[in-house]
Amino acid sequence: MEEMCKRYKPRPLRLAEMRKRLTNRYVTLGVLISMSWVLGCRHTTPGNQEARTSELNKQLQSIEAGSYKAGDTRSINIPGTDVSIKMVYVPGGEYTIGSPAGEDGRTEDEGPQRVVTISPYWISQFEASDDEYSIFRFADRDADTTAVVGATYSVDGVSRPSPPYEDPAFGLGGSGKPAVGMTQWGALHFAHWLTEKTGVFFRLPTEAEW
Repeated sequence: MEEMCKRYKPRPLRLAEMRKRLTNRYVTLGVLISMSWVLGCRHTTPGNQEARTSELNKQLQSIEAGSYKAGDTRSINIPGTDVSIKMVYVPGGEYTIGSPAGEDGRTEDEGPQRVVTISPYWISQFEASDDEYSIFRFADRDADTTAVVGATYSVDGVSRPSPPYEDPAFGLGGSGKPAVGMTQWGALHFAHWLTEKTGVFFRLPTEAEW
């Protein structure tokens, strides 16, 4: 596999550098999200190397030109379904995180205050919904479809969350409602799965971004 990765990366340094610049300039999230690219060699083939390089260049130019503004939205469809995730653009900047020492009801873990700097990013407009997470949780709701050019995707090849012992929503979950009862490990793999399905890099937000 390592040898195949080397063979199918004729211009690794150029792509790696653009990925680094994009990551530094445009934090991509999911439940959080980013631009339409995926790290790693598994989706890179000789046929789409030049196309991906060109697309990364366009994305970088768009970012540097400041083509997005606060509140801009975009929808990312989960391939093989009619479910989409609506994302909202958040511009970068600085702000003070934490609560003032003299605030009523303040607890020790709310300080000390400090100034943090964040890069621009996209974040989902709403919490991850049951409709979205259920496609990952239940194989029969998934489809052998991916938006990643040149890649293959198999429903049977996905490791999915173990079934809960009881209803984690206690009867309050369902379509149109937030997904509940997942572990952090499950949430991390949900983001990874979204990346594999959509070709867009998803991750969880940091404390400062949230």
